[in-house]
Amino acid sequence: MPVDRRLEHDAETWLLPVLAAGRQLLCVTPRRRGDEPVADHPLADRIRAVLGESGLTTVDVDRLLEDGTPHPWLPVPTEAIDYRPLPVPRRWWSLAGRPGIAVREVESYSSLQAFLNHPHQWVLEHVAALYPGRLADPVLGNRQKGVLLHRLVEWLFGAPDLDWRGADRTAVRRWIDRRLPELLEREGANLHLPGRQREAEELRWVAERALWTLLQHLHSSSATSVRIGESVLGSFSGGRFTGRIDLLAVDANGHEAVVDLKWSRAKARCEELRGDRQLQLAIYAQLRQQVSGRWPDEGYFVLNEARLLAQSARRFPDAVICDAPGTAGSPALWAAFEKTWHWRRGQLDAGRIEVNAPGTEPDDEGVPPVDGLPVASEPDRLDIYRALTGWPEGS
Repeated sequence: MPVDRRLEHDAETWLLPVLAAGRQLLCVTPRRRGDEPVADHPLADRIRAVLGESGLTTVDVDRLLEDGTPHPWLPVPTEAIDYRPLPVPRRWWSLAGRPGIAVREVESYSSLQAFLNHPHQWVLEHVAALYPGRLADPVLGNRQKGVLLHRLVEWLFGAPDLDWRGADRTAVRRWIDRRLPELLEREGANLHLPGRQREAEELRWVAERALWTLLQHLHSSSATSVRIGESVLGSFSGGRFTGRIDLLAVDANGHEAVVDLKWSRAKARCEELRGDRQLQLAIYAQLRQQVSGRWPDEGYFVLNEARLLAQSARRFPDAVICDAPGTAGSPALWAAFEKTWHWRRGQLDAGRIEVNAPGTEPDDEGVPPVDGLPVASEPDRLDIYRALTGWPEGS
């Protein structure tokens, strides 16, 4: 639209509320926008030109609120409220003299992660029962792709039209070409939107490579059966634990392997294994040990890189080996976890909740026992409770 026609259109549009007004027209103009003063709107100049300054009543709302006296043109009752600054971040919340926080009947891996590393999150979610709305956390981006490939793996091992034990790569590709469109219709329709087709095609390529590579690892491990989403229920010294194992592979001798599926971050997962920090695998392995009487092998399978990561090649000879001198494995990690859990539990019993959030600094009270499990010293960048942990001075 040409500039002169645009200005003419704007001038006509500005007049619409004026022409629609019956008894009264109230215009509100801010003094500043950010750090910049706000200039008068051209409509205000046109009104003044018609009515003159005496015909245009101006009310200073800031002064009205300070005086607390209703204006005859704006009869809004006001009440002065004392200024209360927002709370600043504190590293510790204290519940001294208040009812203690009870032990939960059943924990999950995600709840234990929060309990150990970010106790304030555990308290706000599982004690205060504060949850984000479902619309506040849509499953999109890489998270959605991970969920979709998890589902495709689930379908693969339950497929009546494909025997994973003997299928070749061509058969796997054809199966994906049949089932992936159906999956996207159900759980990934946004990938059919204009401009997203390339992502859908990339996901198909990643799915083929990942599923075929996963099958190769299972063949080399002599797996005869695979259970997806295996429920586990067991105990630890602090109570009971429940969870779901992404993939549980079993060979002809009944020896098990726990495999956790991850969408990405193979390098970070390998560092976990090298540093004996694979807590999720250790917990699931311990719970299977409680059932079978022996520790299963473990590993991460990273979907977008089609890589299986393990601490040894004992069960998966073609895996990427993430080991280091002194690696003790999951039995020692389990013992360290239980010791650290009791240390955190003792803090809660004393009414002390560590708040590992921006604006706070770690201190000696937040250092776990020497032979315990290391805990996070940095805030969680995905902390959904950040607005409840304090604000910078002067906010």
